[in-house]
Amino acid sequence: MTKVVLGIAVLSLLGTDAAGKKKPSPNEDMMPYVPDPLEVAERQRTRIKQIERWVGSWTGKATWKGCTTSGRKKLTVDVSPALATDGATLIDGLGAFTWGLAGDQLVLLSEGIEISILPSKKGGKLTLATGAGCIGKATLTRPTSKIPACDTLRAVATIQASCPHLDAATRDDELARVTAAWRGWSKLRGKKKKARAASCAREADALREQILPCAGPR
Repeated sequence: MTKVVLGIAVLSLLGTDAAGKKKPSPNEDMMPYVPDPLEVAERQRTRIKQIERWVGSWTGKATWKGCTTSGRKKLTVDVSPALATDGATLIDGLGAFTWGLAGDQLVLLSEGIEISILPSKKGGKLTLATGAGCIGKATLTRPTSKIPACDTLRAVATIQASCPHLDAATRDDELARVTAAWRGWSKLRGKKKKARAASCAREADALREQILPCAGPR
């Protein structure tokens, strides 16, 4: 009996049970959660891709029904890398706001007003509805180089240029380079256009990886 008691005591001191298995520490359940770096990077990558889809200046003609407040007939909707927009560019009385992301669309759900921009083949379809029954609709487009991959590169460079985690003295260098060449790319044809598209895709992918911290922790 003495040997059994002593054996159990030794096992207890070693942190094991009678079967020799390690006993959980009393503090194991209290250990702080450490996110998987790969999972964090993937969420940041997804966030960057969502932002690059919408960042920039969008224009289009709007139609309005049932409105007592004046809505703009010609819209210019600027979406910053922080997804901020001046609401006054849409309708009188609406101040600055930050878009939310719902999948691949931009949304604003606020008291008395709902706004969304859904992706479309040529850009985005905006719908604005107020609680008073005012409805505005517009098809918006963003300036294009006619090479989608190069438009993406410009969008990613735009995000980089405003990223607070990067050196302010150099973070807009890539945007300046892309902007200088961007309109010229729209004139490319055939093999040169195909080669430029492939180059823009590679550059955008590489730049996106460099600016993952700009998406913030997710």
